[in-house]
Order: sequence, then structure tokens, then C-alpha cells
Amino acid sequence: MIRAIRRSIGKRFSRTARTKLAQRKEFFRLLFLKKDIGLDSFVDRSVQVLGWNSVRIGHSSAVSEDCWLNVNHRDVGRKQIIIGNSCYIGKRNFFSAGYLIEVGDYCMTGIDCKLMSADHVFESPMAPYMTTGVTKQKTIRLGTNVWLGAGVVVIGEVSIGHGSIVGAGALVNKPIPPFSIVIGNPCRIQKRFDFLSDKWIDSDALSNASETAMPDESTYLEALKLSHPRLYIPLEATGRYFGDMS
Repeated sequence: MIRAIRRSIGKRFSRTARTKLAQRKEFFRLLFLKKDIGLDSFVDRSVQVLGWNSVRIGHSSAVSEDCWLNVNHRDVGRKQIIIGNSCYIGKRNFFSAGYLIEVGDYCMTGIDCKLMSADHVFESPMAPYMTTGVTKQKTIRLGTNVWLGAGVVVIGEVSIGHGSIVGAGALVNKPIPPFSIVIGNPCRIQKRFDFLSDKWIDSDALSNASETAMPDESTYLEALKLSHPRLYIPLEATGRYFGDMS
């Protein structure tokens, strides 16, 4: 008898939790209805955005709690922070856009990552730096399926090639070729993926034939779309509003 009561309570709690989850998702969908956010994407309500009209978020993506997306120079009719499809942006990420920050499809960033293509002007120390303005010339681009570990900083005019991984705590201040594993501060390329042997190898050991065998980004993206047409983004990881429902 007691077990039956417990099972009944558990079922009712489970239904209540699922209902609350659905209600929260609908609330956030309506909240951001007029923004350029794709179908089934989620932006936590704690996310701060300066310049919504210059931001685009693709479908099936999530931006976690306490992130800050800052468009410093807002050009009318142009998107300056672009987050692609099926992306996960971790907690407390900071995007500060100069000309552009673009995050390709299937990208994942860990907690406390920072992407800064803008910098305060510091030509003269005879003015408070907070008054000197912000640069707008530089672009940061993450290619398709790039993974930034926790605490990664990407700064300046930087592109990170498709299929690459940046280790936790790395500082990326130079272009990274596709299918690289990058570590350190400042960063260094530790490994590249060899499609001939189908494994990661030391970057110095990569042959010209292996480099030629790497797929270009459009081919790589189509392959990912074919094998993973729709991703489930774990909303439980985006913030405190989605706890463990089990």
C-alpha cells in the first residue's frame, strides 16, 4: 500500500516537473519572439544583451545563464554577433564584438569563455580608458564544430578552423587551422587530426597528404548535418531554472 502511494506521488511529481519545464520554455519563447532567434533555441532569462538588433541566434541552440553579448558598434541592418545552429554557449560567456563575432554550427563553449574582437582605445594614457571608445575593425570566427574548453579567451583578429578543440584556460590570439587541438597561454597547436590514419597525431607529424585529405568546411558541415540532423541541447546544463527532473 505504501509503495503504491509512493509510486502515485512520484508520477504526479514527474508530470508536474514536465509541465513546469514546458511552461518555462514557452515563457522564454514568447519573451524573445521578436528577436532573431531560430526555432527551438533557448536564451536564459539572465542573459544580458546590448544590441539585440545586431544579434542572430540560429535554430536548436542554447545560451546559458549569466552570459553577456555586447555589440559595441551597432551598424543598422548588419548582424555583428552570429551564433549558428545547434550550438551550446556555456554559463558566464562574454562576447564583445568589434566588427563581428561569428560562431559556426555545432559549436560548444565551456563555462567562463570570453570572445573579444573589440578593445578599448589606449593611444594616450591622458584620458580615462573608459572614455576613449572601443575598436571596431576585428573579427572572431569559430568554424563548424569548434569546442572551447572552460575559461578559454579568444582575442583580436582570430579564426579557429572547423573541427578544432581549444583546451581549458587557453589564450587564442592567432589563427588556428582546421582539425587542431590547441593548448596553453599563449596557445600552441599540439595535435592535428589525420584523416588517413583516422586519429589525432602530433602536429609536426602531419604530412602534406594528410593535409590534403582534410574536408573543407562546407563538406564537413554537410557530413555533420547528415549524421546529426537534429541535436538535443541539454537545457539542464544552461542554468538554475532547469534542475534535475528525474
